[in-house]
Amino acid sequence: MQVTVTHCNRTRCTRVFTAADDQDLSVMHCGGWMEQQELALLIGGTRFPQSSEEIPFDEISYVVTTWGKWRAKNPQSIVYLGSPEVAKSLKQKAA
Repeated sequence: MQVTVTHCNRTRCTRVFTAADDQDLSVMHCGGWMEQQELALLIGGTRFPQSSEEIPFDEISYVVTTWGKWRAKNPQSIVYLGSPEVAKSLKQKAA
């Protein structure tokens, strides 16, 4: 299952999206700020406010947790951590 998470620090809005088998979430990118001062999502060349109901992916429910709690319960899960420097920093903080 494809899943992507977006979060806007300004509005404290978090959304979690999934895609149907014939869709590709990799076309979603963060693209700056909208006039409403919320995160802009770029999807296939179209900008959407993060709060938009027009985003063409299904939204799924989520639970907020800490990285340490997640890893304790899901030690074998694969999570993208960004660059190797970011991953190393997160490992050091979790230790």
